[in-house]
Amino acid sequence: FAFEPLDTTIEDGLAIAHTSTFGVVFLASTEPNIVGPGPRPELPDGPTPTAGTLFDCPSGGVVDLTHLQDTAAPAPTTTECPEGVGARIGETLYADLHGALAAVEQGQTVEICPGIHEGPFAYVMPEDVTLEGIAPEREATVLTARLLGSVLQGRDLTLRRLTIRRGYSRDIGGGAQVLTLVADDVVFLQNVACSLGGGAGTSFGPSRIIGSLFEANVARDVGAGLAYISLAPPSAGGLEVVGTTFRANAAERGAGAWLFGGGEAIRVVDSAFDANTSRSRGGGLSIENERHGILQVLGSTFTANVAGEHGGAIEHYHYEDTGFDPRPTTPATLVIEGGSFVGNQAGTSGGALLLQPRLPGDAIRLTDSVFTANTAPTGAALHLPMTPGATQGAYVFAGLDLDQPEACAFDVEAPVDWPITLAFTDLTLVGDEPICLENATATLDGQPYP
Repeated sequence: FAFEPLDTTIEDGLAIAHTSTFGVVFLASTEPNIVGPGPRPELPDGPTPTAGTLFDCPSGGVVDLTHLQDTAAPAPTTTECPEGVGARIGETLYADLHGALAAVEQGQTVEICPGIHEGPFAYVMPEDVTLEGIAPEREATVLTARLLGSVLQGRDLTLRRLTIRRGYSRDIGGGAQVLTLVADDVVFLQNVACSLGGGAGTSFGPSRIIGSLFEANVARDVGAGLAYISLAPPSAGGLEVVGTTFRANAAERGAGAWLFGGGEAIRVVDSAFDANTSRSRGGGLSIENERHGILQVLGSTFTANVAGEHGGAIEHYHYEDTGFDPRPTTPATLVIEGGSFVGNQAGTSGGALLLQPRLPGDAIRLTDSVFTANTAPTGAALHLPMTPGATQGAYVFAGLDLDQPEACAFDVEAPVDWPITLAFTDLTLVGDEPICLENATATLDGQPYP
């Protein structure tokens, strides 16, 4: 058979074909089928914070939100969704993100349209769920909880090309509260936690943070940007942070990030910690561990971070026994390589670094790093206090540019009855007494120092 071409017009969303053979044929609706809007989760009981104020946490203590500004306009983008669509799963369109998250199943991906999506979205989602912005610009798709609860909760959650903003948690994870997290090209902005993990709190492993930004997040206790706690066995994997910036976060300890390792690997690679502030320790980064693990900070920069007490840029502490994990405490290895430490400060010791090995077999490898204009009353660049057990550890200090004119910029303290000899290799030193050794001796390029 041969048919005449159809002359098709659109009227009120319906395709109408005209032909002399068949007359008028109604083909199909051109309007998309949109599901929703979806249900809203219940808001948490009790008071919630207000931007621009001091907030009394329900569990005690205060978080300072006076610096938070109410600007949430998404970035411009040329990416558009059909009118009335907020998200989609496969071929199913949803009027809003609430509807999509209420319907998502294990292993599915939720694609989110540009714009501001108002939460909280505190759904207990199934395992292995991915949320990603359709627009290429991560600032174009904003998920905000308006400080009324955590923005997101999940078990195994992958986030891509999103801004997670203004979440609030009474305990962990104001922005995202998850067990295993992959964040790729994500901004965590102005989130708040009354305990730990203002931007994100993850507590199992493995987790990966790639090319992301943690900025202006707040935590009353630890990890304003990121808090990672691992009780997973080493075989489960650990945490990797790559190409990520932590900027202007504030907490009691570990303002940029607080990483608690329990035997697996923790790696921070090619990342930047800028202008983070801790009231006590670890202005930029606090790394704590209780069992054997390899903890690496590679090719990263630390600039203008502040700690009220110790470790302006980095604090590392190896617990002998916290009781937090019932497994036995074993030695750990800390590697800092290719770092830049500029303008960090601490109120008591370790303007750039406070490193605290504690067990026989603990190891520290600090190599190929630059220290400039860091300040502290003791150890402007590095403070290394040792316990008796730590004097039996293994230590490498090589290729360091110690551009610090202060006396005792590199300060080592060993117990009276447990002396130690350290070997320094290829150090650039300035000033009259850049390295101070208490109950310790050292060699520099094979020769006694000083």
